[in-house]
Amino acid sequence: MTVSGDKVKHYEILELIGKGGMGEVYLAHDSVLDRDVAIKFLPETMEQDPKARERFVREAKSAAALDHPFICKIYETGEADGKAFIVMEYIKGKTLKKKLQEEPITFKEFLRVALEIAEALETAHENGIVHRDLKPENIMLTPHGHVKVMDFGLAKRVFSNEDELTKTITQTPATEEGAISGTLGYMSPEQARGENVDRKSDIFSLGIMLYEMISGEHPFSRPSAIETLSAVLRDSPPHLKIKPKKVIPVLSPILRKALAKDPNERYHNVVDLAVDIRKIQAETIGVGWNIFRRLPVLVGTILILVMLLTGVWWLSRRGGGSTAPEALKPISVLIADFQNQTGDPLLDGTLENALIIGLESAPYIDNFSRNNARREAKQMEPDSGGKLDVKLAQLVCRRVGINIVIGGSIEQSGEDYSLNIWALDPSTSEKVSERHKKISSKTKVLDETVKLAARVSSDIGGIETDPTQGILKETFTTSSLKAMKAYVRAQELIAAGKIDEGIEQYRLAIAEDPDFGRAYSGLAIVYRNLGKPQEAEKYFQEAFARINLMSEREKHRTRGGYFLRNRDLKKAIEEYSELVKKFPADSAGNSNLALVYFFARDMKGAVEQALKSVELYPRNITPRYNLVWYAIGSGDFELAEEHAQKVLEINPEHEKVFICLALIELIQNRPDQAAEKYRQLEAMSSWGASKATNGLADLALYEGRLNDAKKILEKGIAADLALDQKSFAAKKWIILAETFLLMDQKALAIDAVNRAVDVSKTPDVLFSAAQNYLKAGQENKAKALAAELSKKLQPEYQANAKLIEGELKMAKGDIPGAITLFQEAQSKLDTWLGHFALGKAYLEGLHFPEAHSEFDVCLKRRGEAAAVFFNDVQSCRYLPRIYYYLARAQESLSKSAASELYQKFLDIKKNDDGDPMVKDARQRLSSL
Repeated sequence: MTVSGDKVKHYEILELIGKGGMGEVYLAHDSVLDRDVAIKFLPETMEQDPKARERFVREAKSAAALDHPFICKIYETGEADGKAFIVMEYIKGKTLKKKLQEEPITFKEFLRVALEIAEALETAHENGIVHRDLKPENIMLTPHGHVKVMDFGLAKRVFSNEDELTKTITQTPATEEGAISGTLGYMSPEQARGENVDRKSDIFSLGIMLYEMISGEHPFSRPSAIETLSAVLRDSPPHLKIKPKKVIPVLSPILRKALAKDPNERYHNVVDLAVDIRKIQAETIGVGWNIFRRLPVLVGTILILVMLLTGVWWLSRRGGGSTAPEALKPISVLIADFQNQTGDPLLDGTLENALIIGLESAPYIDNFSRNNARREAKQMEPDSGGKLDVKLAQLVCRRVGINIVIGGSIEQSGEDYSLNIWALDPSTSEKVSERHKKISSKTKVLDETVKLAARVSSDIGGIETDPTQGILKETFTTSSLKAMKAYVRAQELIAAGKIDEGIEQYRLAIAEDPDFGRAYSGLAIVYRNLGKPQEAEKYFQEAFARINLMSEREKHRTRGGYFLRNRDLKKAIEEYSELVKKFPADSAGNSNLALVYFFARDMKGAVEQALKSVELYPRNITPRYNLVWYAIGSGDFELAEEHAQKVLEINPEHEKVFICLALIELIQNRPDQAAEKYRQLEAMSSWGASKATNGLADLALYEGRLNDAKKILEKGIAADLALDQKSFAAKKWIILAETFLLMDQKALAIDAVNRAVDVSKTPDVLFSAAQNYLKAGQENKAKALAAELSKKLQPEYQANAKLIEGELKMAKGDIPGAITLFQEAQSKLDTWLGHFALGKAYLEGLHFPEAHSEFDVCLKRRGEAAAVFFNDVQSCRYLPRIYYYLARAQESLSKSAASELYQKFLDIKKNDDGDPMVKDARQRLSSL
């Protein structure tokens, strides 16, 4: 008997994790590769059974012949102490059976799981292997929601010239004709009759699972086994009764065809079944596919004739009227790893970036981030090692909803090179374009790659113009392969957090080609992120000096990025608006334009632009996550909740969105639900715990629980410092200082502010520090920080400096002077904090209607109070004060309205333990 601690070769047995009729599965640790694996043994009762051992070995050979992210990997087989074993991939998660027992599966999950099982079967069938025992127990779902098909114990190999005859992997009969192998409820009619089976038997089994997933009911389940078997043989599946009802007419025919009793009436291969499911996916969740673009270029002439006859010929053509390229629907593409067959390491990972600029010569092309694609690939294939070959790229495209896969290869013969670039439809693996080029010199490789890629983009969109015009001067097409190699390496290192090494590679790229504009831009961004504005500005200026060498698209991107980072919002809006007008498929342009609107406090514009972005790219998580913030800022909490949930559907482990979910609850005065979201975030990681601490402290202050806030923050600061996260600690010291001021502990507040400013000089920290210094009586320190903010060029920071100067006037009793400064601040940028400051000044000056108007604006724009600095630092604690100040403004206007507002404030603060504003509100309410 195998027990914990036993050793099998270099595998240490940890625990029994599964047991079935054909094996016992143990969790074990591979001491050589330092990874957990699963080891399957035959049960002791079956060890002496030759047929059982044969089937056991057959399972290993079946699965080992397959290499696919959605199929459980077999690492090795062997024998120890007379016991046969299989070492396989250890998969965390749950079976599809358990998932269906726990909760109904969503329609989107149904589509994803269905397609991933189909893709796994496609690989098996292409290798001549029929599973023969498909059922929910043999489908694992990983924590990321991906499929792993398990248990090939009944698998058989089907030879192409023997469609109706099956043989085992060992090419000996596994079962006698007339015998039944498989699980009764999921086998095909021919399998139930004991006949030989082919791949169409797996399609029937998959059809049963699809029906069960979508409806929650097994189509043939009956009280007894014999009745179930009879239903499989004779009964038709019940009519679907599901939601959304609109999919029934399109899904029912698919299920009927998959579940046809006669194998000849079923789908002949699983690829066709998957294509039909993808059509439903495209129609129901917005994965856009242009059928014309999916057809091979070779049928272009026929296609043109058809469009002319039907009156839909609208693509640009030579010698006649044309429609602007902008009218074309955006096409998203993913560039797979280039196949470098020259043996020259200088070309490894280099040509993919040349493809990007060539493809982007077309306004309708958007390149999906290869870094994001690698992350998706790693979820599906943890052992991918960062590779993104054509096979993996197709899987990513199918999952994310990318229209086209771009692949390429290069070979060398003497001094000559042969370059090939092609485009694939990921749903069918058919080529929609293929271009070839002979190159006479290595120095011309980059330039010719760009040109050839541009022609492929022309093929994809159906444009018959010369796509290389306007890109030949692009700085990205540096003739120096060494410069390009260094540039690519710099990007990889920066993405991996190796900043110093990345900077060196950027410098190397510039040394190899002093006119390499993107290398200067890359360096500028790195230095900006490092908080070195002088160095950043220097390299931005170097990039701008070469801007005339850039393509039109890159010019707008470079200028837009510069203005966005410098918060020159007007200029940034101009650049990004022009970018998306000329290049409507540019995902960065669409997403950044929405972001600029957000920073400009144009919430309506931000939401509208972000909705366009997520419509174009439904699986691109960053713009959708940003949309959640924009919707919160606009006060549309229903829209924010909807898209927050969609973010989690795409990535259940997306931590940042839990901040949004908590804020959505708290802004609507649901503190218990907000606390629950923060607790979920807290359990996810150290980053999540730190952000949850900010949120829980903000929540405590929102409710007036000062002592709770103090304890939460002190504990959080200690945790941040233990992880050397000083910038995180700075944010908490600022909130802690506010807490101490409410507790009338000014010395402790000053100490907390000092600590914050010592470790962080970000504008939001400086502004908050100045406010707290002023409240603690440290006017000179507040004045110094205001002066520091006023030196910055960005309107937002200048506005904040004016707010501090106004607060200084207020502290000296100069209300008119304060109002003037607050109004100047608002003229620079219309902020929530500016309205809040104006409201308090008007109230102090006894201008009650004006005060009421400003506080009313704060209430209407309460979504902006969720994070007043437009980062992820929560600030809902300011919201209850609006009710207090509105009540004060109403006292001379309407006592009943004032009473109602004071009561609302006090209801929020019902758990107060010392907030001075609460004491004053109670006194004022009692006197009304």
